Amino acid sequence: MSESNTQTAPRIGHFRKRLAWVLLILLLPILGIIQFSGIRFFKVPSSSMEPTLFPSDYIVTRTVDSLNRGDIVVFKDPDYANEYIVKRIVGVGGDTISVFGGAVFLNNAYVSEPFRYRPIDYVMDPYEVPKDHFFLLGDNANRSIDSHNWGASGSQGDEDTKGTPRSISKEFIVGKVTRIYLPPSRAGKLDSYPIRILTAN
Repeated sequence: MSESNTQTAPRIGHFRKRLAWVLLILLLPILGIIQFSGIRFFKVPSSSMEPTLFPSDYIVTRTVDSLNRGDIVVFKDPDYANEYIVKRIVGVGGDTISVFGGAVFLNNAYVSEPFRYRPIDYVMDPYEVPKDHFFLLGDNANRSIDSHNWGASGSQGDEDTKGTPRSISKEFIVGKVTRIYLPPSRAGKLDSYPIRILTAN
């Protein structure tokens, strides 16, 4: 018994090494394709995007040629290195965004946002989005630090801080969120919801 174990152990170790190399060789092209295609993976850190995304959801992003209102994106935090944030695009360059009466107004018109399950409890004066910038809000607006208060007096670490509006330059956008891949019960494609103008104010 002892002699047999001694002879088998080196064979098992050699097999494992060969298997590891084979797996590595197989994975390298896949990783290359993923990197080339602009696909990246992230974990949702907070409740600011509920009910669309929940804390600990794992999501996939993909680089795209153009982004539109309603797209959910991951972007680099312009204030903190190596930090990433996920929000929804509400306005693009040239848009004027305001918030009052519990709702978002785009270019002085009320818009449809069925992904919000509560009225917004703050007011924001009209803000014009600069060229090549995006105005980003969390779906769970009352628990989100986002473009409505990211300005000079705001703080991304304090939800009670009332800052000024601030948009995000397109250079910080990492990619559009395309799907949830974990947990299995929530896995699936994540479609954008175009923000539709309902009535003129």
